Amino acid sequence: MAASTSRLMLPDDANPAGNVHGGTILKMIDETASIAANRHLLANAVEMPDNGGEGGLVRAALVRVEETSFKEPMFVGDVARLEARVTFVSPHSMEVTVDVYAERLRWKSGDSRDVHTNHAVLWFAAIAVSEKKMLGPQRVPPLAQNDDSGEGEKRYKAQKQQRSATTERLQARVNSPTRVEDWTVPYTVLSQAVLPSDANVFGFLRGGVLMKIMDSAAGITAAKHCRTNVVTVSLEAIDFHEPIHVGEVVKVTAFATFTSARSLEIEVTVDAENVVTGQHRHCASTAFFVFVSLDSEGKTIPVPPVEPKTAAELEHFRLGEEHYMARKARR
Repeated sequence: MAASTSRLMLPDDANPAGNVHGGTILKMIDETASIAANRHLLANAVEMPDNGGEGGLVRAALVRVEETSFKEPMFVGDVARLEARVTFVSPHSMEVTVDVYAERLRWKSGDSRDVHTNHAVLWFAAIAVSEKKMLGPQRVPPLAQNDDSGEGEKRYKAQKQQRSATTERLQARVNSPTRVEDWTVPYTVLSQAVLPSDANVFGFLRGGVLMKIMDSAAGITAAKHCRTNVVTVSLEAIDFHEPIHVGEVVKVTAFATFTSARSLEIEVTVDAENVVTGQHRHCASTAFFVFVSLDSEGKTIPVPPVEPKTAAELEHFRLGEEHYMARKARR
């Protein structure tokens, strides 16, 4: 099952460097992938479980975004074209691959007009939701031609293992929280109320909207550290651990974890608060963003080193170095 979307990039899509905001691209990726995932469910007539006659819907819910590469910049005036397709199905999840292309309408005749700017892999679960409650994951119908080489199954098991490891690490962090006031590395905290315009049909915050907020917080932190224009070059992974409801307040915290000679890793965590009940949910989502620093001509320049001092910062730096070496090995 596939989906295709396109949109003209406008000035309000730009970041301070003049390129299209990485969060805007991530939001479009989520929207296109969601269409493909939901088409797969609808085409195979996935039915609601018995819930006492309350009714409801079964729809695709984003649970993870794998490493996403930003191969080329996208500019204001470009037409973004996104192509998504369901590439693998497990009993309870779907892998959706998305490729993003920029049509350079302003370029001179003879120049390349169709540039491959991004590649992303997202995982969705089939969730049954009624007006009153979430009924949990449902079985996903198989693809007509599923990956029979074994590679899809390997990818599925790898992302499942990584999600489990992330959950364990975050639980340890919740049990032993670190106050932002104790950090010595650059950090940013953004808070925003979840409005109906931010939500899907179930009243939950859309993954793409949250990714844009996370990218903004990470970008501010990167700019604070580098004191230059910065751009997103890759997204290590985003895990969506819990749904966030309309009316709740999200607190997005981003902090610098690791630097190589020319890149900077930013870890981002998301907490949610129900302002009516006062209930807090820690680490509803987590991610790692990678940025580069640009000079006045838009060329990459060396990144100042992060200087971790506390035990927590030193541990984050160690993990960031592992991420960096893994990225190098995959190139």
